[in-house]
Amino acid sequence: MSKPPRGSSRRGNATAAAIAGDPASVLLEEIYNLYVNEEHGLIKIAGLVNRELLPPRQKITVLLCGNHSSGKSSFINWYIDEYVQKSGVAMVTSGFTFITSGIKRQTLTGEATVELFPHMKGLEDCAGVANCITTEIVTSQHRSFPMITFVDTPGLIDGDAKYPYDIDAALLWLGRMADVTLVFFDPIGQALRKHTIDVVEKMCSDEHSDFRKMHFYLSKADEAGSDRDRQKVIVQMAKELFGDAQNRPGMAKVGTHAEIPTIYIPQDDDDGGKKCPNDIDDVCTLLDQTIKTTLQNTLNNLKSDAEEIASKIDKRLSEDGNASQHNLSARVRGVVYTTIGLMLPLLFLLVKSVGAASEAQLGKVFGPDVLPWVLQFCGALELVGVIVPEDYRFRSTAALIGLSVILFLYSTRIWSVKARLTSVEKGRLTQYREYLRNDVIMQQKKLYKEYLSAAVGAEYKL
Repeated sequence: MSKPPRGSSRRGNATAAAIAGDPASVLLEEIYNLYVNEEHGLIKIAGLVNRELLPPRQKITVLLCGNHSSGKSSFINWYIDEYVQKSGVAMVTSGFTFITSGIKRQTLTGEATVELFPHMKGLEDCAGVANCITTEIVTSQHRSFPMITFVDTPGLIDGDAKYPYDIDAALLWLGRMADVTLVFFDPIGQALRKHTIDVVEKMCSDEHSDFRKMHFYLSKADEAGSDRDRQKVIVQMAKELFGDAQNRPGMAKVGTHAEIPTIYIPQDDDDGGKKCPNDIDDVCTLLDQTIKTTLQNTLNNLKSDAEEIASKIDKRLSEDGNASQHNLSARVRGVVYTTIGLMLPLLFLLVKSVGAASEAQLGKVFGPDVLPWVLQFCGALELVGVIVPEDYRFRSTAALIGLSVILFLYSTRIWSVKARLTSVEKGRLTQYREYLRNDVIMQQKKLYKEYLSAAVGAEYKL
């Protein structure tokens, strides 16, 4: 297939000339830097409080899926105005291909692709997919392509077709990560789209995704025959997609909101005389609108992430204060129980020693001033021992020794203390908290103001 025709889209190349200075691109770059800054980026600060954070995507992800030979690759080639993806009647796309803009034409394999798109790391969990992922880096600046990453997928066919991986699970996972999902149906392959509809049903029913980001198109509409034939195809598609609420409850959620626009790739020699309506420019408008919506969501996430990390720092500092109180209490109780545990056997030995020694010997040890007090104290303890019947004295002595051992062992257990932050760590966390609540939030408001000023005019005031 030759290089795709440029067509006469309303978008034209005007957007390509402006995209380099596009406010959305500039703002997303600034937000991205707030996350990845090596000194005080949100990702680094989040790691200090055990919060895993990924940098925001600087481009939207557009997933294209559909039945075999439905024009997915041709649309990508047309949109970026470069022949990157092979297209044709044969099944030419057997894996998942990420097409993104860069400064140098290059092809990346699976591992490099995951490194380039860390958000797609979970795709490796689908058995066999890791070896079927590639990335095409293209230098095209056409339309809004610098802000978009397309994901081209294998064409879905009915029957006993074998894939080297669970393609349904992979598409379901990609549908969750995509910002927009474009589903193409080939009017010629009407009998070969059951698999596609089944996958669409799963994606619409997925509780982890939003069915509203899915958009359906009758591709190659100029090949559908007459207006009457084309209308029959659209009616049949609508019936299959939205007409069975019992067996396809996911699609039933779309309901009357579903539309099936007709699109086809415009040709250089197309003089506009074709009667078939072409809504391909509306697809471009949809992608541009998604870029704007993504920017708004990214700005909102910047604020929520900063507030969440600051709250986690508050919690960490509070836990450190509680740990300080716990450690003090543990040390006091440990000293008390250790003293009691050691004191009981020492007193027992003292009484026995005083009873066995002569008064002259005791006088040499304690001195004449202290000895009377020692004798009175030991006499009182012996009196307590006399109260215990003779038959129970051995058991009482054993119980006393056992109690001492238990108290000593218990003291070693409660003596354990919790780890605490150093003064340097507390100071650093406090500084980061103030940075998040002051600098980052203020920067977010500033970026929002710039975005709104670009949208409604420079006179806008926050």
